[in-house]
Amino acid sequence: MKLLLKTVILSHFIFGNPDQDTGCSAGAVTHARFSGPFASRATEMRIRKGDTVEVISGSSKGTRGAVLMVNLSAGKVTVEGVNRVYKHVRRGHPKSPQGGRLHVELPIDASNVQLICPETDKPTRVGVRAAADGSRELFSCRSGVTLRQISPPPK
Repeated sequence: MKLLLKTVILSHFIFGNPDQDTGCSAGAVTHARFSGPFASRATEMRIRKGDTVEVISGSSKGTRGAVLMVNLSAGKVTVEGVNRVYKHVRRGHPKSPQGGRLHVELPIDASNVQLICPETDKPTRVGVRAAADGSRELFSCRSGVTLRQISPPPK
């Protein structure tokens, strides 16, 4: 009984009291991923589903692929053929009725990919500028070519 009591007291000391909502327990994350002055970045990702991107860092550096999924809240993108892992599934799974191992692409951070400039066929930074009619458009910083329209012209 004394050992159990000592363990509980020690865990309260290390991890904090679970009954209290105030204070910070050791190792706890007390902030959101996108908070403070840069909170709007979560909605300003300029990569969309279907874009062709190149991985610029990590084990898949130099690999090109189409974007399969974008997760704005986490700031991650899933790229075709990048960060592939095996997922072991049991019999009766909809994608593999006999069971076995499936190849699955996992998300990577959006800062590790760059859009491909259609004119130079190289990775490029992108920017937003106002067009002559007042609409906003996404452009390639490498060549200056317009990639797509972001917002329609004002009425």
